[in-house]
Amino acid sequence: MAAIAPARPTLEPYRVFFPLGLVLGILGVGVWPLAVFAPALAPGGAAHVGLQVQGFILAFAAGFLLTAVPRMTGGPAPGARAQLLLAGLLAASAAAFWIRADLAAEAISFAAMALLAGLGVRTLLRRRGPLPAPFAAVALALLAGLAGSGLACLVVAGVAPGSLALLARRLLDEGMALLLVLGVTGKLAPMLLERDRPGALPRWAHGVAGLAILASVVGEYGLGLPGGEWVRATAVALVLVPGARLWQRPTRPATSVATWVAEWLVVLGLFLVAGFPGLHVAMLHVVFAGGFSLLILAVGTRVVVAHRGYPRSVEARSRTLWTAGVLAVLAALTRVVAPLTGPAFMDHLAYAGLLWIAGFGIWGAVLAWRIAVPYLVPIGQGAPDARADS
Repeated sequence: MAAIAPARPTLEPYRVFFPLGLVLGILGVGVWPLAVFAPALAPGGAAHVGLQVQGFILAFAAGFLLTAVPRMTGGPAPGARAQLLLAGLLAASAAAFWIRADLAAEAISFAAMALLAGLGVRTLLRRRGPLPAPFAAVALALLAGLAGSGLACLVVAGVAPGSLALLARRLLDEGMALLLVLGVTGKLAPMLLERDRPGALPRWAHGVAGLAILASVVGEYGLGLPGGEWVRATAVALVLVPGARLWQRPTRPATSVATWVAEWLVVLGLFLVAGFPGLHVAMLHVVFAGGFSLLILAVGTRVVVAHRGYPRSVEARSRTLWTAGVLAVLAALTRVVAPLTGPAFMDHLAYAGLLWIAGFGIWGAVLAWRIAVPYLVPIGQGAPDARADS
């Protein structure tokens, strides 16, 4: 059965949220270079976490979901006013994180997630086709995000005990962010890897894995139960590895290689988190700075190339994607070894941040150009086999 594709909205969501996510990500990672080279301007480490998880990751997730889900299901796409309102909330939350207005930041972030969830429910209630099975994890991601931001608001306001602050944070990064990746890549990874068919997984697999991840976060950080990190690593591995048949090497296109490396970094990183509890935050950057970054690069490239009419050869041989991917992996490695460098710890955070900013800055400049300028074919000529971007 052919995919259902309703008329595109006047303003396609990825054109709003991808550039916004890029700006928020650079600001979030820029916290560490500022802390070393211009400490008077640095907002503090809490801003880094909020900007990356509730800004950078959530903005790219919103751009993809609000663009793809209506086309996959035949439901209504969000209008320009709803998109701009959501973008404004994400930007306002980021600004509040930057100035250390924590209660305002979490409250606005909660409102943004509620709006995103509401737009999703509206689309699903009026859909004409089925929702992809992996998106059960996306629904759980939004639930985790609402719970995390809501709980953080209560903690900051003094209503909930401070001992729940870590649970609130982990609901957002090891809950919401991980579940978003599980759901989105569960659908996209086989296509990005150019598999002839997805791996054989039961329809309920992503939902059950998502519930296990969410339960493990609550159990570990809310109830003090051991082994939650092993549950998350195992649940993700049991879905991502067979779902995308990761034992098979990728084809040559840059997006395929980036996706394959990213998926393995997510799986490996989660097991490193479990195996080295004393380096929990450092090893988590294998997942975030490495795996999540590469997935955003690959998905962002595919969406923009496809929607703006560029030839697939642009995606297949993208030098900017290769460059940004290598720099993101180097940034992740630099961040991972930072705790082992003693007094140079903060310097390594700054170096990692600069590597990441360089990669995403290069990629983002090309991405912004392609979003602004669609591929134009002269009248009377077929689409040429475009060279790789420079």
